[in-house]
Amino acid sequence: MELPTNRPRVAVWINSEPWHDREGQARTATLLLYSSPDHHVLLLKTGERQPSNDVTWRVDQAAEVADSWTSPPWAQKGELLPLTGLEMMRKMKGASRFSIKTAATPELVFFLGEALETSLQANIDRCGLNGLR
Repeated sequence: MELPTNRPRVAVWINSEPWHDREGQARTATLLLYSSPDHHVLLLKTGERQPSNDVTWRVDQAAEVADSWTSPPWAQKGELLPLTGLEMMRKMKGASRFSIKTAATPELVFFLGEALETSLQANIDRCGLNGLR
């Protein structure tokens, strides 16, 4: 199947600040933001198996939100998806910081400004019916 090339698509990977696992090993988690007219995916990859899908997250200094994300059927080690990637991306738009705690990790901190304040932001804005507005 050939993908149409006239539709804006963007994928951004953001690494977390370093954190330490239970064995004291330094690690980073990865946040993937993928947006196209038809799909909006936000994927958290922690590298740690998740005993639960319960998370708490925060955008900038907003109130912390308790949430339940899903573990995709193809998950191998620590992948989690919010119920709606587009809604999460809308909340993150314009933010400089995103943090999340999972059952298997301490607070993971992602600095968004550098990743989203690029020429890619214009593509993200055009994706979907109303972009991320």
